[in-house]
Amino acid sequence: MYTKLGRTPYGEKKNINDCIIPLDDAIINAISRAAIGSWQKYVVEEILRDGYFQPILKGRAARYRGKYDRSLNNLKSRINAIIKENLRDVPLVVVFAPVGPRGGFGIKLVKDIHAEEYL
Repeated sequence: MYTKLGRTPYGEKKNINDCIIPLDDAIINAISRAAIGSWQKYVVEEILRDGYFQPILKGRAARYRGKYDRSLNNLKSRINAIIKENLRDVPLVVVFAPVGPRGGFGIKLVKDIHAEEYL
């Protein structure tokens, strides 16, 4: 499986690591274990498929933006801890970065040996 990194939701190239990362089963399983609950599982699926996730909350869900933001931050921390513990030879990290067409922020899977500067 491959994930496209450094792209906006509309497929436009972005500056951070415009590359494609091969994801083997060990990486996919390790990252998938970090998700707790259906929303976080959806977020992980998006990250593994597209390399990023941009939370867009509408309707009643928008009232709970703070809880979704905390959940996203906790998920990011768990994924990075799992990668650091179990996948030491894989230079991946999840960071908060611009992912939208107008600079909207989300989380992104980044291949970079210096990616910890974004944490």
